[in-house]
Amino acid sequence: ARLHETSDEACSRGMALLSEGADCLQAIRECMTCLEDDALTNAGVGANLTVEGTVELDASVMCGSDGAFGGAAGVSCLANPCQGAGAVLVEGRQGVGADGRVQPMMLCAQGAERWATKRGFPLADGQSMVTARSRRLHSHHLSLADEAKVGAATGNGDGGASDAMSAR
Repeated sequence: ARLHETSDEACSRGMALLSEGADCLQAIRECMTCLEDDALTNAGVGANLTVEGTVELDASVMCGSDGAFGGAAGVSCLANPCQGAGAVLVEGRQGVGADGRVQPMMLCAQGAERWATKRGFPLADGQSMVTARSRRLHSHHLSLADEAKVGAATGNGDGGASDAMSAR
């Protein structure tokens, strides 16, 4: 029920912007921000953690009318990577920058974070996006991986996907 409410809220925000004359990119960025800000959706706050227990978020946006694309990947301190991805798309449409280089379509990790900082995007401490639920899930998944490794090492695994993962 709560996920349905969050989805309705995201859609309502996007539709409100469209009814006010905003373009589709603005509307979808607003929808995505709403989802990223709700830990229930696993899209930003409360996202699954890396094996190391850190946050690395990804987002991309594409416009069907002209094929323009923008993305941000592996970002740890950009609370709303969809906003960064949208800005990459907008800047990419400008073609060659003042420095004579073609604008990027995808920015990753620290490069994306430096880019966002230069443009005044609000940054967040990556740990502030970690929730109690994401920590519990992380711990649970690590214990499952450990069990799979033990099963594979002792020959007691069931031969399933977790055994294959532990053999990497």
